[in-house]
Amino acid sequence: SSEVTPTASEIAAAQAELAAAKAATESTRLAGRQLVAEAYAAAASAAADADAADAARRAAETALANARVAVGVRETVAGVTGVDLGQARRRAGIQVPADEVIFVHAAPVRVAEVSATPGVELRGPVMTVTDAVVAVDGSLPLEDVALVEAGMLVQIDEPDLGIEATGVVTRVAETPGTNGVDGFHVYFEILVDGAPPTIVGASVRLTLEIESTGGSVLAVPISAVALAPDGSSRVQRDNGGTLAFVTVKPGLAADGFVAVEPVSGTLRAGDLVVVGIDQRPPDAGASDATSASSETSAP
Repeated sequence: SSEVTPTASEIAAAQAELAAAKAATESTRLAGRQLVAEAYAAAASAAADADAADAARRAAETALANARVAVGVRETVAGVTGVDLGQARRRAGIQVPADEVIFVHAAPVRVAEVSATPGVELRGPVMTVTDAVVAVDGSLPLEDVALVEAGMLVQIDEPDLGIEATGVVTRVAETPGTNGVDGFHVYFEILVDGAPPTIVGASVRLTLEIESTGGSVLAVPISAVALAPDGSSRVQRDNGGTLAFVTVKPGLAADGFVAVEPVSGTLRAGDLVVVGIDQRPPDAGASDATSASSETSAP
C-alpha cells in the first residue's frame, strides 16, 4: 500500500479547524461558568429575600402582639379612669359659678316677673317667682254653697283668650266673707290641671256639674210650671186652640228650663205650653195667654 502525505495547506487547514474548535470549547466553558455564577447569585438573592420576608413577617407579628397588649392596657386605664371620673363627679357634683345660682324654698316655681336686664349692672331682685301650681279663686252665693264640695271637677274657659282647662275644687270656705269676698258669698279654690300660660291674672268662667240627667229629657220653660191646688205641679198645653192642664213631675232645672215627666195627660216635644198670662184689658187686643214651644234637652 502506499501512504498519502498531506500537503502543507491541508495541515494548515486542519490546525486552523482544531484551533477554532478549542476556542469554541473554551467559549462554551466560560459561558457555562457565567450562567452557573449567575444562578448561584440568583439563588443567594432569593434566599436573602426569603429571609428578609420572614424577618418582616416576624416583625409584623411582634408589632401586632404589642399593639394588642397596648390596647388592653389602654382599655384597663380607660376603665379605671372612668371609675375615677365617675367617683370624682359624684363627689364634686355639677359646678357652676356662684353668681349664676338662685335658691328657692321649693320647686318647681313659675317665673312671674324678670327684673334683671342683660348687660345692665344687677341691683335689687333678679326675678319674682310664684308657685308653679295655678289656683283659681271663686265665690259662691250662699244658696249654692251646699252644692259644691272639695274634689268636684270644674270646667274652666275664657273664649277671648283661648283658655280651656279643667280643675278640681280643693277648698270651700266654712264661712262667708273670707278671702276677700263679701258676706253674701263663700270663697272656694280650684287647682288647674296643666294651666295654660294666659290663665294667670285672667278672669275665667267656672262650670261645675252639680247633677246630670244622663241623657235627653223633655223640658219646658220654668215659668210654664205652676202649682195646682192639691200641691202638684202642672203645665197648660195648647190642644188645638184649647188649653188643657197636664200634671207633671219636675226634675232638674238649668238655663231657664226644667225637666218634666207627664203624670196625667199627654205632653210631647214640640207642644205649645203657657208661659204667662197677659193682664191687659181684653179691649186692648191682647190674647188670654202666650205660649212657647217645649223642647227636649239635657239640663
